[in-house]
Amino acid sequence: MVETPEAADLAAADLDRYRLIKKVGECSGSSLWYARLREAEADGTLLTAGITSRHEFERAARHRASTERLITIHPRPGGKAAAFENAPTVWASEVNTHRSSMRHPHILHTYEASASDPILPFLVLEFPEGGCLDKVLRSRRGLEPEECAGVVAHVGRALSWLHSQGLVHGGVDASNIFLTRGAASVVMPPWPEPWSGRGGAPGVEGTPADDVLRFAELTWTMLTGRSPGPWEHRIPLPMSCPSATKNVVQVLEAALDPHSSARPDAQELALVVRGAWDAVPIDLHSTADADFASRLPARPDPSKGRFARRGGVQVRKPDVAPTASRGRAQVAVRFRALSNVRRLAALAHPARRRWKATVMGLLLVAAVVHAASRPLLTSDKAPPTSDVQEVSPIFAASTVNGGVPTDTPEPTGAVEAVEHLVAARGRALRERDPSLIGAYAAADSEVEKADGACIDALRSRSVVWGDLRTRVEDIVVEEENDSLARVRAKLFVSGWKKTTPGTQEADDTIQSIRLHLDRATGSWRIKAVEAVPD
Repeated sequence: MVETPEAADLAAADLDRYRLIKKVGECSGSSLWYARLREAEADGTLLTAGITSRHEFERAARHRASTERLITIHPRPGGKAAAFENAPTVWASEVNTHRSSMRHPHILHTYEASASDPILPFLVLEFPEGGCLDKVLRSRRGLEPEECAGVVAHVGRALSWLHSQGLVHGGVDASNIFLTRGAASVVMPPWPEPWSGRGGAPGVEGTPADDVLRFAELTWTMLTGRSPGPWEHRIPLPMSCPSATKNVVQVLEAALDPHSSARPDAQELALVVRGAWDAVPIDLHSTADADFASRLPARPDPSKGRFARRGGVQVRKPDVAPTASRGRAQVAVRFRALSNVRRLAALAHPARRRWKATVMGLLLVAAVVHAASRPLLTSDKAPPTSDVQEVSPIFAASTVNGGVPTDTPEPTGAVEAVEHLVAARGRALRERDPSLIGAYAAADSEVEKADGACIDALRSRSVVWGDLRTRVEDIVVEEENDSLARVRAKLFVSGWKKTTPGTQEADDTIQSIRLHLDRATGSWRIKAVEAVPD
């Protein structure tokens, strides 16, 4: 037995039929490598040059799929060698026995496991050209809700299938989710670690409810750019994601419940999130590895009609449908004539259109816009002053930019303070002015940090939301003294208008919240906000 080679030396390691080309990441203590079969006759990374026809593209894609691999190498951990002497051999044998049953469109295909070198057991998987979701989230801090919907749908299908087989994944996080060149999401298969001593049978310890909890945490992070954290410190979703419907809020809160028996299954969570938004592929051009970026579908040309308006947002239509390759390239072909026939059929059946509009209206009736890190895109042009007047029943004095009185002192009572602070927050978010956060948020609080990040995102992406309307009703003071107050209220958020034909303007989204107020500076400020059951 010799010491485990360092990562820099792994490229020189003898891995049977495979030649390591480039390290592309790390996952759960293992290193991930882009590799090719040694007997490959041509360099697969060069085959995209000079392609002029669909036939040549398909030939190059087939060649890459047959010669390229993602290899995960699991170096021996520290400790006594005798404790791990036979573990890799047993692991590789059992993985090879069970791998034929681990086949699903949204689970990376397993080619083989090897322990020919007992110090460096490795797993051979299909190579996902779009890279890892974790890299995308670290670069962008979150996804557009439409992009999140696509990821959730694919991961939800993989988890539902695993749970139907009596298996638990145990690692539902961004580092275990990869993307194909068409931005379809594929999940790392749930093989145990070779050094765990549990063999190589699929599945890990835990329950499906544990997977659902991790799935909900991932979804929340994709929508807001931050982890949900424990419930007592969690910013309510309507204050972090502008278009999350009431159904999305409810299913995520249930999935994050500390009691596993209260959580929905993975399929229900995926269906609710997928039903709230029109899924679009993730644009991988800004995060893809430079060696593989040329393989991504070209960005569409706006002058050629490759953009669509969805929910008042300009989104990109995919050139290639997001499909996960299973050992061969699956290239999607556009059937424009068929699409035209379907549109004509829809026009010929107004009853069907009314039914569809009704369903969409029910899904979107609770759409929220309480200014967040993932707002729907609107125009860069600031709205007229008349369009941003904040409606607040406690202000009769003149106001500036919708909601904050110019000549009214700050209230001293907790009830009036809540209304005043919510109005001040609305103004800060409409004007995208971080200097206004101190007018309503306590210093160094989670509210101050979250809204600062939100306004930074709005400014960096040139998003202006001038129709924001927020108000609180049914205010109940649970506790109040000279320095602290705890207030329960119902938060109403509106201002998002659907522009899809046949749909109506979304009504207010309502959520019960509890606000913790602090008066350490002499004036009431919001220290924390949490969601509470109705």
